[in-house]
Amino acid sequence: MYRIAIVGAGAAAALHARAIQELDNAMLCAVCDSLPEAAERFANTWSCAPYTSPDELIRQEKPDVAILSVPVFLHGEYAERFAASGVHVLCEKPIEMDAERALRLIRARDEGGVKMMIGHVVRFWPGYAEIRDMMDRGELGDILSAVFSRASQVPARGGWILDPERGRGAIQDMLIHDTDFLHYLFGNVASVYTLAAKDDTGCYDHVTANLRFENGTIATALASFTLKDNAYPFTTRYRICGTKATLEYSYRAAVLDIQAGPQAEWFICRKGGQPEPLKIPQRNAYAAQLSYFLDCIREDRAPVLGSLESARESIRILDMIRASAESGEIVREN
Repeated sequence: MYRIAIVGAGAAAALHARAIQELDNAMLCAVCDSLPEAAERFANTWSCAPYTSPDELIRQEKPDVAILSVPVFLHGEYAERFAASGVHVLCEKPIEMDAERALRLIRARDEGGVKMMIGHVVRFWPGYAEIRDMMDRGELGDILSAVFSRASQVPARGGWILDPERGRGAIQDMLIHDTDFLHYLFGNVASVYTLAAKDDTGCYDHVTANLRFENGTIATALASFTLKDNAYPFTTRYRICGTKATLEYSYRAAVLDIQAGPQAEWFICRKGGQPEPLKIPQRNAYAAQLSYFLDCIREDRAPVLGSLESARESIRILDMIRASAESGEIVREN
């Protein structure tokens, strides 16, 4: 049984708490938040001990694992604290604000001798996680192009996410999901060309990134926060075109028909055939992610999905995307 502490009592923390409840080998022992009222409220909801000091939490609770759900610019600081105390760390995406700062987590992991993983949960998401297996089986053939997109209303939690220095808006909060997943599918990026617009936050909140991978695949990743104070539903889509088949997926959160709930569609169109609907697996991606991490701890093996090195490469791709947005030029791998 792994004793798990969640650090940060914001919106994502509840997703992790629910995931812990689904696993037989995990228990939520504590939550830590710098705001006492937030820690108390979360603790009351999820039946765990509240703390405002991570050091006190470590001394009193002796957790096996810490899930970091704090702002991105604090990832390095908190990863160091827990790793130095021998606590394994599952850290929310992205790894840090940029590739240089990401090195801080890698050093903390190596010096602490702990397992550490970045929660790029899309790698476990139903309808996404299966793509890699389909590609490996050759179902899609050689990949010619891919288009991934996600959009939502401006997050109600706002705050640091919409700060151009500490959060960097949709490019850091949303686009990272799909650029990381594209990196997972196709490997390293050779060049990037970005079209992006800043809104009144000063962040690039409307981004189209065109990526060419070293293996020759071309892809487009789009992310957008729509107008403030609107009700645009969280929506994500992808289309992958291969020489044998085209695979397409779309998901929209419940808005137009509340009773129907979220709406998702997944189908494949094979060469010479008609579109075939695919059944989307039903699973909690956050629980699948945590279960994988706990297995890595138990078996004393390094996490491959969400490794720090891979996560650092994913944030480096964002660095290239921002550089292209600023310059208006193609940015190539050095």
